Amino acid sequence: MEGDLIGCGYGSLLNQIKTRVEHVNRDNTLVRVRKPKRINENESTPSSESTASKCAKTDGYGCINWHPVDLPEDETPESVEEKRKEMVKLFSQEGPRAAERGQVEEWMKTTYASQRYAINNNPPPSIDELKDQWPFLFMKRFLCAHFNTLTGIDVNTRLTESLNRKGKKVLHFFECQLSRWKKDVKTVLKDINQAGKEDVDYGVASIIATMAYFKEKEDALFLLADVTATPADAESSLSLPSTPRLIALGSSQSNQAVHHKLLS
Repeated sequence: MEGDLIGCGYGSLLNQIKTRVEHVNRDNTLVRVRKPKRINENESTPSSESTASKCAKTDGYGCINWHPVDLPEDETPESVEEKRKEMVKLFSQEGPRAAERGQVEEWMKTTYASQRYAINNNPPPSIDELKDQWPFLFMKRFLCAHFNTLTGIDVNTRLTESLNRKGKKVLHFFECQLSRWKKDVKTVLKDINQAGKEDVDYGVASIIATMAYFKEKEDALFLLADVTATPADAESSLSLPSTPRLIALGSSQSNQAVHHKLLS
């Protein structure tokens, strides 16, 4: 019998209860940011590293850096605020292109604590308010970096690995019952098999096969662009809908699944 071992049996329920408690307390920052237990006078004082480790483990929602208390060394609230204003000014003058400046990346790292204070504010700010205060935070590059600092997880790598692992299982399901499927599904599977396993993006390929099975329209999820287009070219030349889409390079979805041409 194939399948994954889920856990000990009670792990899922425990995680749900823990998440529920954290959700109820989400507006109470003092509950979310717990302090290390006091020690007896006879006990030796723990090092700063062990204290930080204990704090990280008790942070909520799987985060290790939810609400940092201290600013980076040699920084003050005034200096951090000045950097934030400079980034707002740069973004208003140059737009997303300003992200290529090395100082912007450094400033985003330096101002992480202030970003968390803005996000965790009570009452919480609106998305538009956050965009006005931290425009670069809404770019994929800096949002992923922020998530990495917040949780200790490289979301791009984790998502790619997860899609690849689960995509193989989905495709295996379709291939094991090939005679049951109609022409659209068989065509997708044929294109994938002809390409060879080493050239297939299993995550994208499984999505395309699933869309073919449910008879979803291609443009419901993917927008196609020229194979030589850059992300900026694609965004300027395509008519982008109000709902999210994936921009793919090539003449068909099957093509880009085989050749890893997914832009965004």
